[in-house]
Amino acid sequence: MTGILSYSRCFGLCALLQASEKLFMVLKIVGAAYLIYLGIKTFRSPLPTLEVSGKKDITCRDLFLQGAISNLSNPKIAIFLFCVLITIYIC
Repeated sequence: MTGILSYSRCFGLCALLQASEKLFMVLKIVGAAYLIYLGIKTFRSPLPTLEVSGKKDITCRDLFLQGAISNLSNPKIAIFLFCVLITIYIC
């Protein structure tokens, strides 16, 4: 919901949606119908088959480093950790 509102500000739709409750309800119903359509389409599609050709040994260290690098490079995680650390040391 917040994503829709933040992107709609660029196009000036926020004021229109706040002014018209019916239009906002129509937008929510259309969004729900689209999600239902995507779900039905996903369930009806055939399952893909995956074949592994070259099996590579992956260690726990490699998995940990991959997760740590992807989490530390995510700006939302950095902001979250900053907020948590600030509240721990200030309070």
